[in-house]
Amino acid sequence: MNWRYVLGSAANRVEHAVMSVAPHSRYVPTGRNWLYDVRRFAGGRRIEVILDVGANEGQTAWGLVRYFPHAKIHCFEPVSSTMAKLQARYSRYSNLAFHQSALGSAPGHVTIPLHAFSELNTLVRDQPRTEDLTGSVETISVATLDAFCIANGINTVDLLKMDVQGWETEVLAGAAGLVRERRIRFIFAEVGFRRADSDMSYFDDINALMEREGYWLCGFYNPFRWGARKQFLGFADALFALQDQVCRPGL
Repeated sequence: MNWRYVLGSAANRVEHAVMSVAPHSRYVPTGRNWLYDVRRFAGGRRIEVILDVGANEGQTAWGLVRYFPHAKIHCFEPVSSTMAKLQARYSRYSNLAFHQSALGSAPGHVTIPLHAFSELNTLVRDQPRTEDLTGSVETISVATLDAFCIANGINTVDLLKMDVQGWETEVLAGAAGLVRERRIRFIFAEVGFRRADSDMSYFDDINALMEREGYWLCGFYNPFRWGARKQFLGFADALFALQDQVCRPGL
């Protein structure tokens, strides 16, 4: 195993262990850690309901349970084998709920082609990355976020995280009521910067939608750079917040 990776991974875990319990401070740079920034921007307003859409094997859940240990966290993962791994790792957390479903613009059932690397699984039909497709498919269920929240008595979503390989606008279309009524406070989504990368939601489209609905961009996180000298920015995670949901300046 690469020693740089081992050291970097260990340092990252130590940083999160400290930051997840650290008080809000202006001396912690904004834009470094999105989980810390959500707490910082929320100020004294509690984060009580989190939706982890595209939970995969729990990469984001790992941080959510540390930074928001008292929040109810709903994890959505439609592929059965991936859901099994997610539950095996996180079923011990009583504040996590698991939903074997995708979210989209309309309810129903669809067929998804499966990748060997599960993070690449997507409902986008013209996906550009096909080298590791296994040849297997699975029929999965799709729900809308509006209907899910009505069925589960959820009035406000404090944090909506999406990592669904280019399906983000479909998820938001199914949450049109919540967005229109300003009942989602923070939205965190993976975005791409080249329209040709169809398995990533194009930043311009997401940003325009967010701006129309009263959200402001808070920052980019976890940038992926490529090229011989890492001169190109391929994709990153973007955090948006309702304008009146961020705390007062100075924190």
